[in-house]
Amino acid sequence: MDSNHLSSHRSIDIGVVGHRVWTAIVSALAIFIFAATFRAGLDRGMDHLVGWQASARVANAIAAVMTEDAFRQGRYAVSGCAFGLLNTHGFIGNPDVAARLGVTVPESLKSGALLDHALERARRELPMLGEHCKAKTHIRGIGYDDLGYVDFANLAFSLFGVHVRALYYLFSRSTGSRWGWLSSSAEATPQEVLSS
Repeated sequence: MDSNHLSSHRSIDIGVVGHRVWTAIVSALAIFIFAATFRAGLDRGMDHLVGWQASARVANAIAAVMTEDAFRQGRYAVSGCAFGLLNTHGFIGNPDVAARLGVTVPESLKSGALLDHALERARRELPMLGEHCKAKTHIRGIGYDDLGYVDFANLAFSLFGVHVRALYYLFSRSTGSRWGWLSSSAEATPQEVLSS
């Protein structure tokens, strides 16, 4: 009877050790993949660019954040003045504005310095434009499919400051959270993870 008790006790210990090893492997893999993905994005310049097709949508979301900060008009309201300032200073892939700034599109949207400069100038100049910018004729709603962009930009700027890199940092952070979730699901056996 003692030998049976010892063998079952050993199998439980081996199972606990195996589970801990599995948890450590999945956790290490999650950290490695997150770090490699983040680094690959930095190497490719993803932290200081905005895609050409997405530039107007991103600028729209940023204009909504600026409208809320400058005029307290509501989270999803966009001042035409804020959007216009972002366009004037080169945040949107407008070829005429890019030519005036001495760059071309889409290269203008790959310059973190130019994008950050456009953000800073628009933020600084918006409150000085006057009361007409918050009049109903200059305020519009944002499209229902762009609400997430506004929340994303607002959270990114709140956490990492108002610069274009903040968008990449928040994206990477949310990706890291997903890898963290995978790591926490390492409490399950490999069969349970694969079947879910």
